[in-house]
Amino acid sequence: MNPENGLFEFDVFDWFFEKEGLTPFFINLDGKPVGFILLQSGPYSNQEFADYVLNSFFILKKHRRKGIGKLACNKFFELYPGRYVIGQAQNNAPAVKFWKSVYESYGVIPFEKEEIEDGINVVYQYFKTH
Repeated sequence: MNPENGLFEFDVFDWFFEKEGLTPFFINLDGKPVGFILLQSGPYSNQEFADYVLNSFFILKKHRRKGIGKLACNKFFELYPGRYVIGQAQNNAPAVKFWKSVYESYGVIPFEKEEIEDGINVVYQYFKTH
């Protein structure tokens, strides 16, 4: 992923445009895309614990720290209420800080669980929106 030009590639990216339960959402500003959310639901979520898994969240670097991401998340949670799980690499301090501010602004207190995935310490937040 290149935050400067928005180039985003990973092996199953096309699936989000092809499979039910994998959905891309674009974040627009003045009619132009500035970011996206990739959402997993149904068979692609851990249905025992979550209705939705936020797979990826991205805002172009020049649009960060302006409140756009937080506003997009709050709107997204209102449109898709339910049980969520969101994770970040524990050493990704900007992402951890961002998500904590999102939860605070939305008024949820997530349950956190730490796991190691592919040798990376990941912290997951579980919460329910109204």
